[in-house]
Amino acid sequence: KSKVSFDKYEIVKIKNGVFTHNHPSGRGLSMEDLNFAAHADLREMRAVGDNEHGKFTFIIKRPKDGWPNDMIFKTSEWDKKLRSRLIPLLEAGRISDRQAGNAHHFALMALVAKDIGAEHRVIRIRPKKQ
Repeated sequence: KSKVSFDKYEIVKIKNGVFTHNHPSGRGLSMEDLNFAAHADLREMRAVGDNEHGKFTFIIKRPKDGWPNDMIFKTSEWDKKLRSRLIPLLEAGRISDRQAGNAHHFALMALVAKDIGAEHRVIRIRPKKQ
């Protein structure tokens, strides 16, 4: 599946938990992941995936003051900053569509984490297979 859903009873059971899931695309955490983490009040959200650089675990931890309520409204603000940096590289042929997508996801989480006071990490589990 590319999407899963949880009912309100399941969400209550995972409050304060660590939620780990896969990202077959190899991209980092998404805004949907963050909004789910905030809604479920998770202690930590993780995604594991493979991309052209290897296998990674992407992690974001709940800020000390808790998840903010307005993350979804700031998405366009963060997205605009990133697109203005990535589009020229893409148009110049310096990066591929896939690289731009991966860079966008990673940079978006870094911006969000910094803005909301959350810890964001990426752990390389193994390098790219030769």
